[in-house]
Amino acid sequence: MNAIPALTLNEAVTSGPGSAGRPTGYRLSGRAFIKTEVFAGGAVDVRPIGQNGGLTEIAFALPGSNIWYRVWVDRLFRVRRELILSPGHLIRRTFSYGGAGGATPATTPSGVPLAPTLIPGSGVTPPPSGAVVLGREDGDLAIGLAVLQRGSRLELQTTILGPEGGGLSGLDVRYRVRGSSGKRSAIAGACGTGCYRASVRAAGSPRNVDVDVGGGGRTPTTVTFALPFSWPPPASDSLVAAANRTFLSLKTLVIHERLASSPTAVVTTRWELAAPDRLHYQIEGDGEAIIIGDRRWDREPGGPWQASPQAPIQQPTPTWRAWRDAHVVGSGRIAGRAVAFVSFYDPSIPAFFTIAVDTTTHRTFDLRMTAAAHFMHHRYSDFNAPLVIEPPT
Repeated sequence: MNAIPALTLNEAVTSGPGSAGRPTGYRLSGRAFIKTEVFAGGAVDVRPIGQNGGLTEIAFALPGSNIWYRVWVDRLFRVRRELILSPGHLIRRTFSYGGAGGATPATTPSGVPLAPTLIPGSGVTPPPSGAVVLGREDGDLAIGLAVLQRGSRLELQTTILGPEGGGLSGLDVRYRVRGSSGKRSAIAGACGTGCYRASVRAAGSPRNVDVDVGGGGRTPTTVTFALPFSWPPPASDSLVAAANRTFLSLKTLVIHERLASSPTAVVTTRWELAAPDRLHYQIEGDGEAIIIGDRRWDREPGGPWQASPQAPIQQPTPTWRAWRDAHVVGSGRIAGRAVAFVSFYDPSIPAFFTIAVDTTTHRTFDLRMTAAAHFMHHRYSDFNAPLVIEPPT
């Protein structure tokens, strides 16, 4: 939960017969939610009750109190429902999540805006300015690589983010660089929280970098990063800015999303977005939701629609919020259109992005994001196509 960028919590409190309160909706980050959650301090008599519809039900109590919990958790270990019983109160909560809504400004229940960091990790050392930045998934770890040419040497820096959201320190990291005229290797030293750095003499134009990660009780792994054939690649902050403007100007959009927190914890979702504030998502094999202005409707598979308040959200909105160190790292064609592949770093999350941008229309056709517990792949289609999102009947 600490690694969740944004969630919507709907809460209804009953204090006795006939006293059911109106459901209240909150928009906040997973970390902010956990800070307010009393079970974060520990629980006793924790028991799995059963599984149904992809959810695992868990029951427990709080030590030294008269508070009992039932919590339903999905395959990504996200809380989906809570039932809390305490003297004089029965609290029912439902939770909804989504990548396309992750860029919505989150607020606490009091309405105070949260800090700009979407995923915990603000203490992570950022890549050096001007570096080529790339991201890859390594099991449940997010691996970011920054490569910067300084004269005849290459500066290499790796950011390693764990599933809990922060940088992982105390690991053993080694680089093996293959260039157009030979190979180089180096052992990385620590450069901050989750940060590892080394410098090697360039062997012609670099072609790829193997990052060997071990230590910390983890099974050793190797992640290979292919570098742009044209080295150094051209900077492209202006291209990302154009893609950002185009995204925000769209009237409608469909997103096909694959979101994972590990190789086995994967959710597939179809998002339909319509300006200025309409959204419909359907999770494969799971629930769906409709958001229109300040109202939303949720339902589990086979269940009824449940209405609740909602903080209005601007749509369509790109997943990234900021960018730096953007470079064109390749080119190709998607859906018959010529695209440039652009990589960049978003320090507000933090996350490593690679997007495919139509070089003529500046529409984004594909996106890959690497962040703590968030390995996201988006395919975009149906730009400005007729799309109707209405309240459920």
